[in-house]
Amino acid sequence: MNFQNSNRKNKRANSFFQSALFFFCLISFSCTMVGFHRASIRNEIDFGKEENLRLCVWKDKKISHKDLIDLIDIWNGELNHYKIKIRLSEVKNWERPGWTGFAIMDEVFMTKLPNQCDRLLAVAGGKISDTVFEIVGIFFAFFGIPSFQVLGAVETKTGTRGYILGQTRTISHWLSGGASGTLIHEGYHLLGCGHSFFLSECYLQIQKVKELKRKNNISGVPFFPSVDEDGNVFLKNPWDPE
Repeated sequence: MNFQNSNRKNKRANSFFQSALFFFCLISFSCTMVGFHRASIRNEIDFGKEENLRLCVWKDKKISHKDLIDLIDIWNGELNHYKIKIRLSEVKNWERPGWTGFAIMDEVFMTKLPNQCDRLLAVAGGKISDTVFEIVGIFFAFFGIPSFQVLGAVETKTGTRGYILGQTRTISHWLSGGASGTLIHEGYHLLGCGHSFFLSECYLQIQKVKELKRKNNISGVPFFPSVDEDGNVFLKNPWDPE
């Protein structure tokens, strides 16, 4: 009889854990999914010749140079589909502010894009607060309340500045692909893509931006065009004087 009771308790515990994990995954992926690939559609699109995208990076002191290069290599592997190559224009040592992603956004999103950059990316190190907010987030998930943990973000006014957590320290981060998965996700936003179930429209957006880049090359403008949340295109650095 005691064995049966113990078995029932174990089943309840397993059921509770599975339910928690299920809801946790839903919360996590709803925030991090940019869309599924449609290779057959992508392969039919002509993305033209390879174009370089000049990237300036704020590298957290907790992130090694090798880890940064490994992340960029993975991103370049994804961008190879579209014949885009990330070129590091500048790497600046930096320390992550505050305890949440909101503090990072406040700093990064208020910074003007340097002239030598097409995009600015802050790669933040992990903090104990990331683990704390994940634990709180698991509890909140049962009530449909979003977590305070933000794995990465891109500002929507110019689409040129973003950040990612460059160290995988939590279960939610691991489930969403870790630092490399977050970079690929935010990388699509930096190319003007929004959230969607499939990436079909994103492919066309990238093709459009690349065509504008080629026109910039002809006119002597080095900037890789960006797109804001309303679909407006910036053909040059938004902070360049008219």
